[in-house]
Amino acid sequence: KKELYIGGFFPLSGVPVASSGRDILPACKMALEMLNNRSDILPDYRLNLLARDTKCDVGHGIKVLYEYLSRSTPVITLLGPACSAVTKVVAEVAWHWSLLQVSYASTASDLSNKEKYPLLYRTVQPDSAFNSARVSVLEFYGWRRVGTLRQDDFVFSSVMSELHQSLEDHNISVVSPETFSKEPRRHLEAIKDQDARIIIGMFYEDAARRVFCEAYKLGMYGSQYVWILLDWADNHQWWLTPDDDVDCTADQMASAVTGYFSIDSVNLERTDKPGISGLTSKEFLKEFSRYHPNGTANLYVPYAFDSMWMIALALNNTAGQLHRQNKSLDQFCYGDHEMARLLQRSTESLVFRGVTGMIEFSKKGERKQPVWINQLQEWRPVHVGLYDPANNKIMQNTTLPIWQGDGPPSDGLVHYLSRVEHVTMSLLWVTIVLGMIGILLASGFLCFNVRYRNHSYIKLSSPNLNNVIIVGAILIYMSIILVAMDGRTVSPASLTHICTATSYLLGIGYSLAVGAMFSKTWRVHQIFNKVKPKKKVFQDSELIGLVVLMIAVDLVVFSLWAGVDPLTYRLQQSGEAIREGDVMVTPFYESCHSKHSTTWLYIIMGYKGLILLVGCFISWETRKVKVRALNDSRFVGMSVYNIVLAVVIGGPLTLLIGGDRDSFVALYSFFVFFPTSISLCLLFVPKV
Repeated sequence: KKELYIGGFFPLSGVPVASSGRDILPACKMALEMLNNRSDILPDYRLNLLARDTKCDVGHGIKVLYEYLSRSTPVITLLGPACSAVTKVVAEVAWHWSLLQVSYASTASDLSNKEKYPLLYRTVQPDSAFNSARVSVLEFYGWRRVGTLRQDDFVFSSVMSELHQSLEDHNISVVSPETFSKEPRRHLEAIKDQDARIIIGMFYEDAARRVFCEAYKLGMYGSQYVWILLDWADNHQWWLTPDDDVDCTADQMASAVTGYFSIDSVNLERTDKPGISGLTSKEFLKEFSRYHPNGTANLYVPYAFDSMWMIALALNNTAGQLHRQNKSLDQFCYGDHEMARLLQRSTESLVFRGVTGMIEFSKKGERKQPVWINQLQEWRPVHVGLYDPANNKIMQNTTLPIWQGDGPPSDGLVHYLSRVEHVTMSLLWVTIVLGMIGILLASGFLCFNVRYRNHSYIKLSSPNLNNVIIVGAILIYMSIILVAMDGRTVSPASLTHICTATSYLLGIGYSLAVGAMFSKTWRVHQIFNKVKPKKKVFQDSELIGLVVLMIAVDLVVFSLWAGVDPLTYRLQQSGEAIREGDVMVTPFYESCHSKHSTTWLYIIMGYKGLILLVGCFISWETRKVKVRALNDSRFVGMSVYNIVLAVVIGGPLTLLIGGDRDSFVALYSFFVFFPTSISLCLLFVPKV
C-alpha cells in the first residue's frame, strides 16, 4: 500500500489544555487503526498520523508547520491545531501550500472567513454558532437586558461583536459591554452600576478565576445574578485550581460560580444509530476507554475521532476522481492547487454520520448541530436544555435549572406593576352576612308591626311611620352589601351601576328612616309647644308627607347628579409604589368618581345634616315628655342621638382613610349596620 501522511497538531504540554490533548491523540490513533483495517476506504493506501506538540502556542505551531513543509515526503492534509490562536496562523499559511486543514477543537468565529482561510474546515461548531442559543436562552426566560464581559483577545472579539448584533436584532439591550485585559474589577463595577443581572462572559480559564473572585467581592452572584459562560473548562473544577492571582478562598469561589450556565456542543450522537465507523456513541466511549484506559473522553475527543474519518473519506472520494485521470494521492506535492481543489470539493460534499452526529458543511464550511444548555449543579455541568438550530427553539431537559431564589431572576430592569387592591374575602363575607342579618332583623320587625298594627300599643306608635323606618333600614342594609362589591366579585362594567345604586339606597334609606323619626319627634314637639295635647291631632298622612318631601328632594338631587355629572368607574392610586424584589408595585383601588363628586356630597350631606341637627334639637327639647299616647317618643329621641353620633364619628373617618379599601368597607359597615340595628331595636324591642 502507498503511504499517506497527515500532519497533526496537538497541545501535549505546557498549558492546562495539554491534558485534553493527551486524550485527543489516542482517539485519532484509534480512528487511524480502524481506517487502515477497512477495505472500502482508501484500499490502496495506508494512512499515517504525525503528531507534534504545539503547546497551544503560536510560535510552536508555526515551527511544527514548517517542519512538515520541510519534509521530503509531504503531508497531504493537516489535522488541528486545537487552540484557535494557533489554528489562525497555521491556516493563513497552509492554504498557500495547497494543504487542506481540519480542526477538531478551534471554535473562534473569525476562522469561518473563507476568503482568509479557504482550506480550513472544522468538525466542531464555531463560537458564533452558540450565539443563537444564547439569544434563545435570554428570550426563553424573558431577559431583555444583559451585560457582557470579554477578555481582550481576538478569539473573543468577533464572536462577541456578532452576539451584540444578534442581541440588537432581537431587541435585547446590552447595557454594559465591557472588555478587560488583566484586572476585571473596574469592568465588573461598571456592569453592576448599570444593574445588569444577566452577564455573558467570554474569557480563558485563568481569567475566569479572577473574574469570579472579584464578582464574589462585589456581590455579583447568588439569587439575583445569572452568568452565561463558555464551556471550555467544564470538564474540571477550574475555580479550585491554585492561582497566585486570586485571593479568594475555595468556598468563596464555589459560592460565586454556583449555578452558572454554559453553552456546549452536542459532542455525541444522541441516537443509537451506528456511524460510518460502525460504532454508536455509547460503543465509541467503551472502545475508547479500552483503547486508552487512563484517559477521559473529554469534549473534543469525539470531534477528533470524526475528524480522522472526515479526512479519510475526503481522500477516498478524491482518490476515485484522480484514478479516472490516471493520477494518485501519493503524487501530491506542496502547491498542487488542482488536487487541493478536488480535495476541497470532496470535503464540502461529505454527508456521513459520525459519533458526534451527522456531518455536513454549509457554504461557510460550518456544521449545524444541536447545542446543550448546561448549568453547574453539584459542582458539575448538567444538561438542562437543548437548543435545536433547525427550529430555533429550546427544549427543556428532564433535569431542570436550579435557581438560588424563587425562580429565574429579573434582568435588572425594574418592572412596573399595577396591583388592584380588592376587598379581602373574609371581610367581603362578613359584610354580606351583616347586611343579610340586618335585612332579616328589619323584615322580622316589619312582619311584627304589620301583624299587630291594630294592637293599641302598636297603634299609638304610628305603625305606618314604623313601616317607613323599617323600609328605610332595609335599603340601608342593602347598601352595606353593595359597598363591598368590587371588580373581583362583579364585572368592572357593572361597578358604575352598583356605585349609583349604593348612593340611591343609602340616601333614600336614610331619608325614609331618619325622616320618619324626625316626623315623630316633630309631632311631639308641636303638641307640647303649641297647644294643649288634647286639642292637637296629627294624622299619619301629614307626617308621611314630610318624609315624601325629603324623598322628592333626594330624587331631584340624585337625578341631577346622574344626569349632569354621572359617576364613572375608575382606578385610583392608593399609595406610593412599593418595590418588591425587582418589581415596583403601584397599588390601586376601584372607585366611582365624577368631576364634581365632592360638591355633590357636600350638598347631600348639607341638607341631610341640617335635618339631623334639627331632629337632634327637637329630641332634646322633648326629652322629658312621658305620655302613654306617645309611647315610643323617648326611644325615637335616643335613636336620633345614636344616628347623630354615628354620622359625626363615622363620616370623617371614612373620608380620612383615603384609598384603603378594606378600611373603608369595614368602617362603612360598622357605622351603618350597628347604629341602624340599635335604632331598630330601640324602637321595636320594647314593643315586642
